[in-house]
This record gives sequence, structure tokens and C-alpha cells, in this order.
Amino acid sequence: MDEKQELKTLTEEDLREFYPDIQLPEDLKAPFVFDVEGVPIVARPVGKHSWEVTDRSDLLKTPTRIKSDLLFHDLESFCRYVKDYKTESSTLYVTTAIKNLTFGAKAVFNDIKRNQPNWRDQIARYAPITSAEWDDWKSNNKERMSQIGFAEFLDEHIADIVGDGKRAPSAAEVLEAVTNLNDVRNVTFSSKVSLANGMASFAYTEKSPSGAVSEGHVSVPAEFLIGIPVFEDGPAYTIRAKLRYRIDRSSGELRLWYELQQLQRVFAKAMEAHVQKLEEILSGELPIYSGC
Repeated sequence: MDEKQELKTLTEEDLREFYPDIQLPEDLKAPFVFDVEGVPIVARPVGKHSWEVTDRSDLLKTPTRIKSDLLFHDLESFCRYVKDYKTESSTLYVTTAIKNLTFGAKAVFNDIKRNQPNWRDQIARYAPITSAEWDDWKSNNKERMSQIGFAEFLDEHIADIVGDGKRAPSAAEVLEAVTNLNDVRNVTFSSKVSLANGMASFAYTEKSPSGAVSEGHVSVPAEFLIGIPVFEDGPAYTIRAKLRYRIDRSSGELRLWYELQQLQRVFAKAMEAHVQKLEEILSGELPIYSGC
């Protein structure tokens, strides 16, 4: 915040009430300067017996108190800063919003205490950055894609897919399905069948330039697993993705998308790991309040 702060217009009565030690000049039509605890205040007349009062602490060699609002994305750097600047008036607030998939922490170094008012304007914030993988999968979650668009998305993110040795396909199996899906173009889809091996088979007809009609099918996983970190430099978490589809009855166009399961629970686990680390590093350094 700019140290130069405009205040509301004050009357002569206001000036004497708010600043009991003020010495008003004889010429009340001219601007004048007075100080409050060493801070210069400029009063500029804006009407009869009224002044616009401006804090000009920006003219001082150094501020009379510390004011700051810093943002950290690295947890350990944030904790080091908190340790360096904490006082007896400092407090840490942890904000969690599982529904909105957001999390952060705020250290207030000049916080209020019982019967002790304070300015609460020396602040450091911590907001972890979500990973690129999390952002990609989350932003495309439930987004309907064309057959080719879906294949291209999976191909670009094939490194995130993990198998479980059971029903969930491996990355190689998904890559094979993506390749097959990408090869089937200019066809009309008609139906979908769920196979016993966990694949979804889509039947289609294809008409050649000569007019010959052929039938075929292409299979993609009905569900698969991805292993991605929620936050940058964090551990990977396994998330189940279920395949969803729609076939346009009139055009035979196939639309595909995925739905990530239990995203809030996964985010909560990643958030809890951050909160735990915050508490481990800063426990005993200052009061910590969660759920704010």
C-alpha cells in the first residue's frame, strides 16, 4: 500500500477531536502541516473551516512502522520468513476450502491480541502452486471432446497414466487404444458395448469413396488410473478416471470425455500434508489457527 494515504475531509471541530495537540494556524485559508507521533500530516483547505487531511509519511527517511504483504509459493521459504519476523503479536491462519480445491496460509506479524488492538498490516502469505499435470487433468475434467481430440489428449498425457496390475490398463495399453482410436476417422458410430476385460467397444460403419460399406469396432478403456502431483514438487496421488460418451443419433458422431473420481478427497490429502509440514516447522513459534 502507498504510504501516502488520503483521509476524509475534516472540519475544525473534527481536527481538534482527532488531534487534541494540534495547533491551528492563524491563517486558516492556507495549507498547514502538523505531525502525529512523528508522522507529517498536511491539511489543505477545501471549504470554509474544513480541510482535506493527507498522511505524508512517505516524506520520512524511514517508515514509523513495518507494513508489508508478501506472497510465497515455497513452503520452506515462507516458514523461514515467518521465523525471522515473528513477534509476540504474530499469528498464523490456515485457510482450507476443500469444495473449491483451494488452500493457503497467512501470517499476521502485528496481529490483535486480547485487549490489545493492532494494525494487522504486516503480512506474509503462502499459496502453493498446483502442478501442470493437475491443472491439465482438472481443467479438462468432464469436457466433451471429439473422438480425435480425446485421443490426442490421452496421447499427450500418456506419461500420467498408471496401471494397477488388475483391471486398470497400463500406459502401454492405453497408448494402443489411443492409436486405434486415432486411426478411425470419417466413420459413423452406432453403439457401445462394455467388454469383460474392462474395455468399452464402439461399433462403427465406414463408407469408402467407391460407396462400399464396412463395419468395425474400436475399443478404449472404460476407466483408467492417473498418478499426478497436486502441488508442484509434491508426491503423486492416484486418481481414477471413468470414461463417458455420447453418440449423436443423427450424425453418428462420437463424443468422449472422462470424469475424475474423488478429486476433493485427493486434494484434501495433499493439503493435509502441507498443513502437517507447516505445523511441524512452526509449532511453538506462534499461535496457529486452522479452518479460517
